[in-house]
Amino acid sequence: MKNPEPLFFKESLEWIKTNPNVTTHDLPERFIRHWTHNKDDGSPSSYLWGIFMLGVVLHRTLKNQVLSDGSVNVSENELMDNFYKWQVKISMAEIHQKTDMRLKPLVIFDFPEGESIESISSAGRFKGRL
Repeated sequence: MKNPEPLFFKESLEWIKTNPNVTTHDLPERFIRHWTHNKDDGSPSSYLWGIFMLGVVLHRTLKNQVLSDGSVNVSENELMDNFYKWQVKISMAEIHQKTDMRLKPLVIFDFPEGESIESISSAGRFKGRL
């Protein structure tokens, strides 16, 4: 079977460009499925890193979080930490779609300091730091 990643990579990039502020409540199921990293598969693929980095750069550019030359500065440690936070947010999107549990929506490609996961359902209240 042919690897679907190149085709889906292009679709992902186009979708991110038109939806850079997507939240955990708005992420389509097809992206949840293709953007989820299974740790059993080893290190994340360049496909996932590319999607993640494009989303971060686009989001920061739109929020005007750029340097004077128009570039976006993200350290390697920040990228690594935020990649796994991104994976948590993708899991939150799946929880929102497949269960009755309701979590406060979070922007998929934004990682503000102190961001937390909060329940907004009456089934059980909790708050946890991301």
